Amino acid sequence: MITVTFNNIELTDYFNVLEVERDLLPSRENYSVESPFIHGKSFDGYKYNHREIKVQAMLVAENTVELQRVKRELAGLLSVTEPAPLSFSDEPDKYYLAVLDGSTDMSQQGGVGAVELSFVCYDPFAYSLEETVIENEGNSVIPIEYKGTSRVFPVIEAEMTSRSSLTAFINQSGRILQFGDPDLIDTQVIQQSETLLNVRGMQPALLETGGWKENAETFRHPLMDGRTLAPTLPLSFYGGGAGVTVGARGNDRQYHGSSFSRELPADSNGYVGARNFSSTFATLYATGRITQSGLNRLELRDKDDRHVVGVTFYKMSISNNNALVYITVNNDVVHSRNFQPTAWNPLTSSNKSFSISKFGADFTIAMGNVSEGGFVFNFQSKALENTEVTKIVHFTGNWAETAQQMTNLLMSVNFTKHAVDKIVDAPTLFSEGNVITADTGTGLVYLNGAEQLNMDTLGNEWENFFLSQGSNEITVVQSDFASVPKVKIKFRERWL
Repeated sequence: MITVTFNNIELTDYFNVLEVERDLLPSRENYSVESPFIHGKSFDGYKYNHREIKVQAMLVAENTVELQRVKRELAGLLSVTEPAPLSFSDEPDKYYLAVLDGSTDMSQQGGVGAVELSFVCYDPFAYSLEETVIENEGNSVIPIEYKGTSRVFPVIEAEMTSRSSLTAFINQSGRILQFGDPDLIDTQVIQQSETLLNVRGMQPALLETGGWKENAETFRHPLMDGRTLAPTLPLSFYGGGAGVTVGARGNDRQYHGSSFSRELPADSNGYVGARNFSSTFATLYATGRITQSGLNRLELRDKDDRHVVGVTFYKMSISNNNALVYITVNNDVVHSRNFQPTAWNPLTSSNKSFSISKFGADFTIAMGNVSEGGFVFNFQSKALENTEVTKIVHFTGNWAETAQQMTNLLMSVNFTKHAVDKIVDAPTLFSEGNVITADTGTGLVYLNGAEQLNMDTLGNEWENFFLSQGSNEITVVQSDFASVPKVKIKFRERWL
């Protein structure tokens, strides 16, 4: 005897099955198109309509009272709000989705009742009881043997094993489902600033381990008045900065003193040279009496040791307290002005600094605080637009015939290179561990369980992405830089 299970309850605990009527196929409706240019009609597709399953049942009870109790209980079991699984013992591995339809008139005599149960399956197919799950096991091609007689639309689940911006699936017919952006890459080049030097507090160790050198420079060009620089005297470190004490040295027309210089460190890419940069230098250049004099010169040079930009402070007079600052670009004086280097002057006194910036052809030199009497000077040099600074050179000195030197120190150096190309991880759509789920039957896409409304790529061929009886194959595609995701293909075989 055939047993019947409905909504996971075995109904044959309540009645005996006399007969089950099941169609060979659901009713089929064919479509056609008429044309005045051909005989007959052209076939234009088909669909299967709902299917009916009838069960002739006999209820047997000890008496009419017991029969009524069974009827009431059975009525409650059969009354469902939506289609429920219906299966038969002669096909225990399959089920239909059914709901009771029509009347259930019952003829009754004593404790025996006969009834015909008419089930309608609006979804006319039978489904395998067990869900099939096929995993790719790291492979990009997934073979699938499908035994059902009606094509089925699988659910595809892909867990990212790396960062990726694309996940796509292609079936054996070349139909594609694509999620993400194939043009996104895993890295991108960004430009950032890097501080190459930040020296605060000048100590002898800078000559030993800090990369700085003493008197290693020559000065090809004289100052604006023709005077030259002779870096031959030893450096003297004191007062937290680097300076030099210089006495009179003959009557030759030179500034005698010391140079303090350093090649720029390489940036994070290992490259030496800065086309675009900002630099700040703190100097203390001040007199205590008008008979003092001295020179303080800062140069930024290129790889060929040529002058790119510089700032020079100097005072020669011993009869007044007038000094001069001039700015040089490409060894030409582009700006100059007088000032008095008192202990409180706005340009070179304690806690004052000056900065030199270059962005392509544009130079900016800022001296002191503008609100306190400092100034900002801008200059453009197309000839130096692509020139890169590679070295910092500082010189402190005194005129040969001058016996009294002024306070003349370099206190700190900061050099920041701009627009350093850095390769960084680019933003990707999917991170390692993200799970994309594509329900090919509904066209819905989920990311980590949340429905995604904008991830479905235009042109996805949902209606043609199905499994048909026999051999099938799904190929997994990901971003070029990504590894193959872990993929599960889930489906229930479907039968006519």
